[in-house]
Amino acid sequence: MSVAQLNYSTHAAEQLAALAADLEVQAPLCAQLFRFLRGCLLEAPVFVLPEAGAVLGPVQEVPYTQFIGMGRPPFPATVIEFEVPRDALPISVNAPHFSPKRLAVMLDLSDAKMIALHRRKGLPDVAGELARLADSGRPAVLVWPIDFWSAATLREQNCGDRDTWMPPSFGIMVLTDEEAAKKASRPQPELPSKSQFEAELVPAGELGLLELDRHPTGENLIQRFADSASLEVAASVGLMAALSCKNIQVHRQAVDPKLNKARISRGRQPFRDFHVLTVDPFEPRGSAEPGAPTGRRVAEHLRRGHIRHYPTHNTWINHVIVNAGRNLPRAEKSYRVRAGAVR
Repeated sequence: MSVAQLNYSTHAAEQLAALAADLEVQAPLCAQLFRFLRGCLLEAPVFVLPEAGAVLGPVQEVPYTQFIGMGRPPFPATVIEFEVPRDALPISVNAPHFSPKRLAVMLDLSDAKMIALHRRKGLPDVAGELARLADSGRPAVLVWPIDFWSAATLREQNCGDRDTWMPPSFGIMVLTDEEAAKKASRPQPELPSKSQFEAELVPAGELGLLELDRHPTGENLIQRFADSASLEVAASVGLMAALSCKNIQVHRQAVDPKLNKARISRGRQPFRDFHVLTVDPFEPRGSAEPGAPTGRRVAEHLRRGHIRHYPTHNTWINHVIVNAGRNLPRAEKSYRVRAGAVR
Protein backbone atom coordinates (compact mmCIF):
# COMPACT_ATOMS: atom_id res chain seq x y z
CA MET A 1 0.00 0.00 0.00
CA SER A 2 2.18 2.83 -1.30
CA VAL A 3 1.47 6.28 0.14
CA ALA A 4 3.22 9.64 0.30
CA GLN A 5 3.47 12.23 3.06
CA LEU A 6 0.53 14.66 2.80
CA ASN A 7 0.63 16.90 5.92
CA TYR A 8 -3.05 17.86 5.60
CA SER A 9 -3.59 17.65 9.37
CA THR A 10 -0.88 20.23 10.10
CA HIS A 11 -2.17 22.71 7.53
CA ALA A 12 -5.75 22.33 8.81
CA ALA A 13 -4.70 22.70 12.46
CA GLU A 14 -2.96 25.99 11.67
CA GLN A 15 -6.22 27.41 10.32
CA LEU A 16 -8.67 26.03 12.88
CA ALA A 17 -7.25 28.16 15.70
CA ALA A 18 -8.09 31.36 13.82
CA LEU A 19 -11.51 30.04 12.78
CA ALA A 20 -12.35 29.18 16.40
CA ALA A 21 -11.32 32.65 17.55
CA ASP A 22 -13.54 34.28 14.89
CA LEU A 23 -16.56 32.24 16.05
CA GLU A 24 -16.04 32.59 19.79
CA VAL A 25 -18.72 35.27 20.34
CA GLN A 26 -21.39 34.46 17.75
CA ALA A 27 -21.08 30.65 17.76
CA PRO A 28 -19.29 29.47 20.92
CA LEU A 29 -20.27 25.80 20.44
CA CYS A 30 -18.77 25.83 16.94
CA ALA A 31 -15.63 27.40 18.35
CA GLN A 32 -15.50 24.67 21.00
CA LEU A 33 -15.79 21.96 18.33
CA PHE A 34 -13.11 23.55 16.15
CA ARG A 35 -10.71 23.66 19.11
CA PHE A 36 -11.48 20.02 19.89
CA LEU A 37 -10.82 18.97 16.28
CA ARG A 38 -7.63 21.04 16.22
CA GLY A 39 -6.42 19.24 19.33
CA CYS A 40 -7.06 15.90 17.60
CA LEU A 41 -5.15 17.03 14.50
CA LEU A 42 -2.15 18.01 16.63
CA GLU A 43 -2.11 15.06 19.04
CA ALA A 44 -3.94 12.02 17.63
CA PRO A 45 -1.99 9.47 15.54
CA VAL A 46 -2.13 10.17 11.79
CA PHE A 47 -2.75 7.44 9.21
CA VAL A 48 -1.97 8.25 5.58
CA LEU A 49 -4.11 5.92 3.51
CA PRO A 50 -3.74 4.69 -0.07
CA GLU A 51 -5.13 6.66 -3.00
CA ALA A 52 -8.85 7.43 -2.63
CA GLY A 53 -8.78 5.91 0.87
CA ALA A 54 -9.01 2.46 -0.72
CA VAL A 55 -7.65 0.54 2.24
CA LEU A 56 -9.28 -2.73 1.12
CA GLY A 57 -9.91 -2.07 -2.56
CA PRO A 58 -11.58 0.59 -4.72
CA VAL A 59 -14.63 2.07 -3.00
CA GLN A 60 -16.55 2.04 -6.29
CA GLU A 61 -16.11 -1.75 -6.57
CA VAL A 62 -15.89 -3.08 -3.01
CA PRO A 63 -19.02 -2.74 -0.81
CA TYR A 64 -17.40 -1.42 2.36
CA THR A 65 -20.63 -2.07 4.28
CA GLN A 66 -19.47 -5.70 4.52
CA PHE A 67 -16.74 -4.53 6.91
CA ILE A 68 -19.13 -2.94 9.44
CA GLY A 69 -18.50 -4.41 12.88
CA MET A 70 -14.99 -5.68 12.07
CA GLY A 71 -12.48 -4.15 14.44
CA ARG A 72 -12.58 -0.77 16.12
CA PRO A 73 -10.64 2.49 15.80
CA PRO A 74 -6.97 1.97 16.71
CA PHE A 75 -6.98 4.93 19.12
CA PRO A 76 -9.65 7.01 20.92
CA ALA A 77 -9.03 9.66 18.24
CA THR A 78 -7.40 8.90 14.89
CA VAL A 79 -6.63 11.21 11.98
CA ILE A 80 -6.90 9.88 8.43
CA GLU A 81 -5.52 11.59 5.31
CA PHE A 82 -5.65 10.54 1.69
CA GLU A 83 -5.73 11.97 -1.81
CA VAL A 84 -8.27 11.31 -4.56
CA PRO A 85 -7.34 11.71 -8.25
CA ARG A 86 -9.49 14.39 -9.85
CA ASP A 87 -10.78 11.99 -12.49
CA ALA A 88 -11.91 9.62 -9.74
CA LEU A 89 -13.82 12.11 -7.60
CA PRO A 90 -17.40 10.96 -6.91
CA ILE A 91 -20.09 13.06 -8.53
CA SER A 92 -23.42 13.62 -6.83
CA VAL A 93 -26.06 16.30 -7.12
CA ASN A 94 -26.52 16.00 -3.35
CA ALA A 95 -22.93 16.96 -2.59
CA PRO A 96 -22.02 20.24 -4.27
CA HIS A 97 -18.32 20.24 -3.37
CA PHE A 98 -15.64 17.60 -3.68
CA SER A 99 -11.92 18.05 -3.19
CA PRO A 100 -9.03 15.70 -3.99
CA LYS A 101 -7.58 16.46 -0.54
CA ARG A 102 -9.37 14.38 2.12
CA LEU A 103 -8.93 14.71 5.86
CA ALA A 104 -11.04 13.44 8.76
CA VAL A 105 -10.94 12.82 12.49
CA MET A 106 -12.25 9.40 13.51
CA LEU A 107 -13.52 9.11 17.11
CA ASP A 108 -14.07 5.85 18.96
CA LEU A 109 -17.54 5.84 20.57
CA SER A 110 -17.45 2.18 21.56
CA ASP A 111 -18.87 2.66 25.06
CA ALA A 112 -20.07 5.26 27.54
CA LYS A 113 -16.57 5.75 29.00
CA MET A 114 -15.11 6.56 25.59
CA ILE A 115 -17.94 9.00 24.85
CA ALA A 116 -17.38 10.70 28.22
CA LEU A 117 -13.64 10.97 27.45
CA HIS A 118 -14.28 12.93 24.27
CA ARG A 119 -16.83 15.17 25.95
CA ARG A 120 -14.33 15.99 28.71
CA LYS A 121 -11.83 16.96 26.02
CA GLY A 122 -14.32 19.38 24.50
CA LEU A 123 -16.52 17.53 21.98
CA PRO A 124 -19.91 19.31 22.24
CA ASP A 125 -23.17 17.38 22.22
CA VAL A 126 -25.55 20.11 21.15
CA ALA A 127 -28.44 17.86 20.07
CA GLY A 128 -27.96 15.04 22.57
CA GLU A 129 -26.89 12.32 20.08
CA LEU A 130 -23.86 11.34 22.17
CA ALA A 131 -25.91 11.11 25.37
CA ARG A 132 -28.51 8.92 23.64
CA LEU A 133 -25.77 6.72 22.22
CA ALA A 134 -24.20 6.28 25.65
CA ASP A 135 -27.59 5.30 27.11
CA SER A 136 -28.24 2.81 24.30
CA GLY A 137 -24.94 1.00 24.77
CA ARG A 138 -24.48 0.66 20.99
CA PRO A 139 -20.88 1.15 19.76
CA ALA A 140 -20.23 3.65 16.99
CA VAL A 141 -17.53 5.65 15.27
CA LEU A 142 -17.87 9.38 14.68
CA VAL A 143 -16.25 10.52 11.42
CA TRP A 144 -15.75 14.27 11.20
CA PRO A 145 -14.40 15.37 7.81
CA ILE A 146 -12.46 18.60 7.47
CA ASP A 147 -13.11 19.90 3.98
CA PHE A 148 -10.51 21.58 1.80
CA TRP A 149 -11.70 24.56 -0.24
CA SER A 150 -9.26 25.84 -2.84
CA ALA A 151 -8.76 29.57 -3.32
CA ALA A 152 -10.15 29.28 -6.86
CA THR A 153 -13.38 27.67 -5.63
CA LEU A 154 -13.86 30.28 -2.92
CA ARG A 155 -13.25 33.15 -5.35
CA GLU A 156 -15.92 31.76 -7.65
CA GLN A 157 -18.38 31.91 -4.74
CA ASN A 158 -17.12 35.27 -3.42
CA CYS A 159 -16.24 33.61 -0.11
CA GLY A 160 -12.51 34.21 0.13
CA ASP A 161 -9.23 34.27 -1.72
CA ARG A 162 -7.00 31.63 -0.10
CA ASP A 163 -6.97 27.88 0.42
CA THR A 164 -9.07 27.01 3.48
CA TRP A 165 -9.70 23.95 5.65
CA MET A 166 -13.17 24.01 7.21
CA PRO A 167 -15.18 21.39 9.14
CA PRO A 168 -18.66 20.93 7.66
CA SER A 169 -21.85 21.56 9.60
CA PHE A 170 -22.18 17.89 10.61
CA GLY A 171 -20.13 14.86 11.50
CA ILE A 172 -21.40 11.38 10.67
CA MET A 173 -21.86 8.82 13.45
CA VAL A 174 -21.82 5.26 12.08
CA LEU A 175 -23.14 2.47 14.27
CA THR A 176 -20.84 -0.56 14.31
CA ASP A 177 -22.56 -3.21 16.41
CA GLU A 178 -23.91 -6.59 15.27
CA GLU A 179 -27.35 -5.15 14.54
CA ALA A 180 -25.85 -2.50 12.25
CA ALA A 181 -23.66 -5.11 10.55
CA LYS A 182 -26.66 -7.31 9.78
CA LYS A 183 -28.61 -4.36 8.41
CA ALA A 184 -25.70 -3.31 6.19
CA SER A 185 -25.28 -6.84 4.81
CA ARG A 186 -28.91 -7.22 3.72
CA PRO A 187 -29.59 -6.93 -0.01
CA GLN A 188 -30.54 -3.34 -0.79
CA PRO A 189 -33.14 -2.28 -3.37
CA GLU A 190 -31.88 -0.05 -6.16
CA LEU A 191 -32.46 3.20 -4.31
CA PRO A 192 -29.46 5.46 -4.94
CA SER A 193 -30.81 8.06 -2.53
CA LYS A 194 -30.52 5.70 0.44
CA SER A 195 -27.42 5.07 2.54
CA GLN A 196 -26.32 1.54 3.33
CA PHE A 197 -24.66 2.58 6.59
CA GLU A 198 -26.78 3.00 9.71
CA ALA A 199 -25.72 6.52 10.57
CA GLU A 200 -26.79 9.76 12.23
CA LEU A 201 -25.73 13.35 11.76
CA VAL A 202 -24.02 15.12 14.67
CA PRO A 203 -24.38 18.92 14.31
CA ALA A 204 -21.37 21.22 14.56
CA GLY A 205 -22.79 23.57 17.16
CA GLU A 206 -24.82 26.52 15.99
CA LEU A 207 -24.03 25.97 12.30
CA GLY A 208 -25.48 22.46 12.40
CA LEU A 209 -28.54 23.55 14.36
CA LEU A 210 -29.17 26.29 11.81
CA GLU A 211 -29.11 23.70 9.02
CA LEU A 212 -31.55 21.53 10.97
CA ASP A 213 -33.94 24.47 11.30
CA ARG A 214 -33.83 24.93 7.53
CA HIS A 215 -34.50 21.22 6.89
CA PRO A 216 -36.97 20.03 9.58
CA THR A 217 -37.27 16.47 8.24
CA GLY A 218 -33.51 16.07 7.90
CA GLU A 219 -33.74 13.68 4.95
CA ASN A 220 -32.05 15.95 2.42
CA LEU A 221 -29.38 16.84 4.94
CA ILE A 222 -28.56 13.21 5.70
CA GLN A 223 -28.08 12.34 2.04
CA ARG A 224 -26.19 15.52 1.26
CA PHE A 225 -23.64 15.06 4.02
CA ALA A 226 -23.51 11.29 3.56
CA ASP A 227 -22.55 11.82 -0.08
CA SER A 228 -20.00 14.49 0.81
CA ALA A 229 -18.29 12.27 3.38
CA SER A 230 -18.77 8.91 1.65
CA LEU A 231 -15.05 8.39 1.03
CA GLU A 232 -14.07 9.35 4.59
CA VAL A 233 -16.69 7.03 6.06
CA ALA A 234 -15.67 4.12 3.82
CA ALA A 235 -11.98 4.74 4.58
CA SER A 236 -12.66 4.75 8.34
CA VAL A 237 -14.63 1.50 8.17
CA GLY A 238 -11.94 -0.03 5.96
CA LEU A 239 -9.16 1.02 8.33
CA MET A 240 -10.90 -0.61 11.30
CA ALA A 241 -11.41 -3.83 9.35
CA ALA A 242 -7.84 -3.81 8.04
CA LEU A 243 -6.41 -3.49 11.53
CA SER A 244 -8.41 -6.56 12.58
CA CYS A 245 -6.36 -8.62 10.09
CA LYS A 246 -3.32 -10.39 11.48
CA ASN A 247 -1.23 -9.91 8.33
CA ILE A 248 -1.77 -6.14 8.00
CA GLN A 249 0.95 -4.24 9.82
CA VAL A 250 1.25 -0.61 10.91
CA HIS A 251 4.52 1.23 10.26
CA ARG A 252 5.41 4.66 11.55
CA GLN A 253 7.07 7.09 9.14
CA ALA A 254 9.16 9.88 10.68
CA VAL A 255 9.25 13.38 9.23
CA ASP A 256 12.67 14.82 8.34
CA PRO A 257 13.84 16.72 11.49
CA LYS A 258 15.53 19.38 9.32
CA LEU A 259 12.22 20.16 7.64
CA ASN A 260 10.47 20.65 10.97
CA LYS A 261 13.34 22.70 12.37
CA ALA A 262 12.95 25.11 9.47
CA ARG A 263 9.16 25.30 9.95
CA ILE A 264 9.46 25.96 13.69
CA SER A 265 12.01 28.73 13.03
CA ARG A 266 9.37 30.44 10.85
CA GLY A 267 6.70 30.12 13.54
CA ARG A 268 4.85 27.30 11.76
CA GLN A 269 3.43 24.06 13.17
CA PRO A 270 5.79 21.11 12.68
CA PHE A 271 4.66 18.33 10.39
CA ARG A 272 3.44 15.16 12.10
CA ASP A 273 4.94 11.69 11.92
CA PHE A 274 2.41 9.37 10.31
CA HIS A 275 1.45 5.71 10.01
CA VAL A 276 1.01 3.55 6.92
CA LEU A 277 -0.33 0.02 6.41
CA THR A 278 1.51 -2.87 4.79
CA VAL A 279 0.26 -6.35 3.96
CA ASP A 280 2.39 -9.38 4.80
CA PRO A 281 2.28 -12.22 2.25
CA PHE A 282 -0.54 -14.67 2.88
CA GLU A 283 0.68 -18.12 3.91
CA PRO A 284 -1.97 -20.74 3.08
CA ARG A 285 -2.56 -23.42 5.65
CA GLY A 286 -2.37 -27.13 4.92
CA SER A 287 0.10 -29.40 3.19
CA ALA A 288 -0.58 -28.31 -0.38
CA GLU A 289 1.95 -25.96 -1.94
CA PRO A 290 0.63 -22.62 -3.20
CA GLY A 291 -0.58 -23.07 -6.75
CA ALA A 292 -0.43 -26.85 -6.59
CA PRO A 293 -2.90 -28.63 -8.94
CA THR A 294 -6.21 -29.53 -7.33
CA GLY A 295 -7.88 -31.19 -10.31
CA ARG A 296 -10.30 -28.29 -10.76
CA ARG A 297 -10.33 -26.39 -14.06
CA VAL A 298 -11.20 -22.81 -13.14
CA ALA A 299 -11.44 -20.10 -15.79
CA GLU A 300 -9.04 -17.17 -15.64
CA HIS A 301 -10.66 -14.49 -13.49
CA LEU A 302 -10.00 -11.73 -11.01
CA ARG A 303 -10.42 -12.81 -7.41
CA ARG A 304 -10.98 -9.59 -5.52
CA GLY A 305 -9.33 -8.88 -2.21
CA HIS A 306 -11.29 -10.15 0.77
CA ILE A 307 -11.05 -10.85 4.46
CA ARG A 308 -10.74 -14.51 5.43
CA HIS A 309 -12.06 -15.30 8.89
CA TYR A 310 -10.39 -17.77 11.26
CA PRO A 311 -11.50 -18.69 14.81
CA THR A 312 -8.73 -16.58 16.38
CA HIS A 313 -8.09 -13.83 13.83
CA ASN A 314 -8.83 -12.31 10.42
CA THR A 315 -6.51 -12.29 7.40
CA TRP A 316 -6.59 -10.04 4.35
CA ILE A 317 -6.16 -11.77 0.98
CA ASN A 318 -4.95 -9.44 -1.77
CA HIS A 319 -6.44 -9.21 -5.26
CA VAL A 320 -5.13 -11.97 -7.55
CA ILE A 321 -5.63 -13.19 -11.11
CA VAL A 322 -6.52 -16.88 -10.84
CA ASN A 323 -5.02 -19.13 -13.55
CA ALA A 324 -3.45 -16.14 -15.30
CA GLY A 325 -1.97 -17.08 -18.68
CA ARG A 326 -3.25 -20.66 -18.67
CA ASN A 327 -5.07 -22.04 -21.67
CA LEU A 328 -8.51 -21.94 -20.05
CA PRO A 329 -11.70 -20.01 -20.82
CA ARG A 330 -11.83 -16.51 -19.42
CA ALA A 331 -14.66 -15.58 -17.06
CA GLU A 332 -16.26 -12.29 -18.07
CA LYS A 333 -17.80 -10.28 -15.24
CA SER A 334 -19.62 -7.00 -15.00
CA TYR A 335 -20.15 -4.91 -11.90
CA ARG A 336 -22.85 -2.36 -11.15
CA VAL A 337 -21.91 0.72 -9.21
CA ARG A 338 -24.72 2.34 -7.22
CA ALA A 339 -24.40 6.10 -7.58
CA GLY A 340 -24.98 8.38 -4.62
CA ALA A 341 -24.80 5.79 -1.85
CA VAL A 342 -22.42 5.68 1.07
CA ARG A 343 -20.53 2.46 0.39
